[in-house]
Amino acid sequence: MKRKLTLMLALLFVWTGVAWSQGVTVKGVVTSEEDGLPIVGASVLVKGTTQGTITDVDGNFMISGVKADSKTLIVSFVGMKSKEVAIKNTPMHVVLKSDAEVLDEVVVTALGMKRSEKTLGYAATTMKSEDIDAGKSGSVMGGLSGKVAGVQISSAGNTGTSQKVLIRGISSLNNNSPLYIVDGVPIDNSTFRGSPTDDSSTTDFGNAANDINSEDVESVTILKGASATALYGSRAANGVVMITTKKAGVEKLTVTYDGSFTASKVLRVMQTQDLFGQGWGSWNRSENGSWGPRLDGTMHEWGSDQLETPMTKPFSYVEHNLRNFYQTGFEKNNNVSIRYGNDKVGVVASYGNLSSNGILPNNGDQFSRNTFSLRGYMNINKFSLDMTMNYVRKDISRSNDMYMELLQHAVDVDYSQMKDYNDERYNLDNYYTFYATNPYYMIDNYRSNYQDDRVYGRVEMSYEIMKGLKATGRLGGDFSNNRTNSQEPKTTFSNGSYSQLGGATESLGYYSEYRYNRSQIDATALLNADYRVSDFSINAVAGWNLNQRSYGYSGGYVDGLAVADWYSLYNTSSSAVSVTYKELRRLIGAFAQAELGYKDMMFLNLSGRNDWSSTLPAGNNSFFYGGANVSFLITEMLPSLKEHQVDFLKVRAALGQTGNDANVYKTTSWYQIANFKDINGYYTSMPIGGVMGMTSNNTLPSSSLKPEMTTEYEFGLSGSFFGNRLTVDASYYNRMTKDQIISASLAPETAYSYETKNIGKIQNQGVELMVNLTPVRTKDWTWDLGFTFTKNMSEVKELWEGTDEYSYTNWRGVYYVLKVGEPVGMFRIPAANKVMDENSPYYGYNIVNNNGYLSDSNTEYEYVGSSEAKFNMGFNTTLKWKGFTLSASADWDTVQNFV
Repeated sequence: MKRKLTLMLALLFVWTGVAWSQGVTVKGVVTSEEDGLPIVGASVLVKGTTQGTITDVDGNFMISGVKADSKTLIVSFVGMKSKEVAIKNTPMHVVLKSDAEVLDEVVVTALGMKRSEKTLGYAATTMKSEDIDAGKSGSVMGGLSGKVAGVQISSAGNTGTSQKVLIRGISSLNNNSPLYIVDGVPIDNSTFRGSPTDDSSTTDFGNAANDINSEDVESVTILKGASATALYGSRAANGVVMITTKKAGVEKLTVTYDGSFTASKVLRVMQTQDLFGQGWGSWNRSENGSWGPRLDGTMHEWGSDQLETPMTKPFSYVEHNLRNFYQTGFEKNNNVSIRYGNDKVGVVASYGNLSSNGILPNNGDQFSRNTFSLRGYMNINKFSLDMTMNYVRKDISRSNDMYMELLQHAVDVDYSQMKDYNDERYNLDNYYTFYATNPYYMIDNYRSNYQDDRVYGRVEMSYEIMKGLKATGRLGGDFSNNRTNSQEPKTTFSNGSYSQLGGATESLGYYSEYRYNRSQIDATALLNADYRVSDFSINAVAGWNLNQRSYGYSGGYVDGLAVADWYSLYNTSSSAVSVTYKELRRLIGAFAQAELGYKDMMFLNLSGRNDWSSTLPAGNNSFFYGGANVSFLITEMLPSLKEHQVDFLKVRAALGQTGNDANVYKTTSWYQIANFKDINGYYTSMPIGGVMGMTSNNTLPSSSLKPEMTTEYEFGLSGSFFGNRLTVDASYYNRMTKDQIISASLAPETAYSYETKNIGKIQNQGVELMVNLTPVRTKDWTWDLGFTFTKNMSEVKELWEGTDEYSYTNWRGVYYVLKVGEPVGMFRIPAANKVMDENSPYYGYNIVNNNGYLSDSNTEYEYVGSSEAKFNMGFNTTLKWKGFTLSASADWDTVQNFV
């Protein structure tokens, strides 16, 4: 149990009495027997009175005005055995012993309900604020990387870019992202890219979960299995990330500042060969490849042959060329908070600013996020009110698609000498290759900008109808408005210039502007009962939930600028193409849960939910699912185990099912403005000549569509040993997802290209292990080690009748496919043509073309690997010495072998 958590608990539950009568002053210090460290926040009360206090950061306490006839102090602390000591006139030294029996972690579970960790029959991992924000990344999920078994977190690396979070593998062909819950209310986690109409756009503006300031977070709980997430409805089919923000306790007015400064350098770059220089077979001054002559260091001409003074350089490999292109990135994170609270009212107000200038030169990657948060509570007799309100402003500016320019570069040409792209030697007219653009010019002129204003929060009211029975109403909202624009310059070459003579491609220019609006309203009403009858504990909840989400955008683009360097929708010789879109969906659910405990050693939990989804066929849009789980506390059944360094031991089992509804417009057809794309990639859009034209969506809707259904069972064991120096949590799970919703190809003569249908089954099974160890715990030193291991094994069990392979997507001849009997996500490429004549002496040999390259077969394919990792491991360590902390974390993923 972390000391910060226990201090907060002490502040919440200890009432500090003040004696007004004259008396003696009692003072002393409270320490732990285990490590000799002072205990912060221990309760010290005069027995038989309300006089008392809590210990300060050094473990010291002082109580004034203690009556002369008072004889005893009661000293207690969460996780320690309470102790009664005789009052002395001299400074006292009280030593408390650890008590693993009372060390019962309280975790936030589904619908924001708090439960004792020992009662849970499913896998749920909770990380505290000090673990999340140790690296000062400013990102909540970034702070969890490598620390939670069964959770795979990947990121593009730059501040503010999107993060991909997978819980227990890929189960769906539509969406595998978990549901994010903040203080009991779901929030949007959409990923934002440069353009809604350009699928090839690679500009990454991040996902919405990155808007959460990690400094505002108290804890994060990951719910992994179907039994754990069923109450949250169909959106929780891929797991739940529950975020609880910091609240005020019983405390004086406090102002806190926290700041950090981070510098980053590129760790690894693409490796390049260092034997051959510019050329393609032979040396060519305009080539961007490095398949020319062997590098020999001789001086020779390079670049444009239209310069008055030709350029020369050694024909040598440029060391650290790509690495030196990048700069040192800087990030600043500043946070201020104000806190105050008592047993009736409490408030926290915070402001955070995160800004960065990334590793690209010329301000090619800039990010800024400002967050304002207000959180408070009020308790009046049986009524309580809790509210949170957050405002987020983000400004992002990033370069477009310049990474390809870095790859299309000869290894003997130094990037750094071309920084000044206005120099005639490196400008558009004379850039050395016709097949790429100066990357420094790309950074400055191919840009996308993003601006976002977002408000999210919730109001929750509770009323205690009678002892043990409470009614709660919760209303949450998430509203965002963002703007994007993207620009590409209009480029022309001078007559007779090197680039023009060489046939380099000029650009017509491009500009787009879009406004996006997203909103989400979530309302929940529930009734909670909590009673104890003899040896039995009973907890039950029943409720109703409404979730409504809307999304839309409007804007336009011009594909071809009339005037260079003027980025406006007016800047076109024809007219801008306007684009608009809007969608609305609603999900209504009714749910119930019951938990039965016996002698605090055995617990049974049953849950169920029925959803009605607007995205499923009308009249057939209702579906039910639920779960059951049990837990057995072995240390309560066999108390003698505690005498053998077994502090806590629990086994658990769970069975659950969750549904997952469809995306919008899968059951009905819809229309859009007709547009056509010619062989050169240019669009012609209706209307033409004043005549409007629209076309039906090319996907055939389904009137019998069903929700995806995931059924999962799991077994687990968790325990702590040796005075909580060693904790272990292990799980095995088996998940089956059926009725995947896909768009399958159709013959064009049907008037549709695809049809929506339910198909197949995908299985995921695996093991998770999480181990935490404290090998050193002394008065001055504490050393903690953490280790996680995950192995997920997926398999495509079936697709649809007559089909054993489905191509999900492809890029440049590489197909990402689902194949029956194989892991999810196999990579397929064309096989090389081979000599098939068995009588030929070259039978089985690969066939090459006239250029010496392998020729591809049009009918045969081979599979070269899978996207699924063999295993995932995480390592983290924290070393504390007095008031100083040093921490480090790492994660290790290994993908399937590629042949």
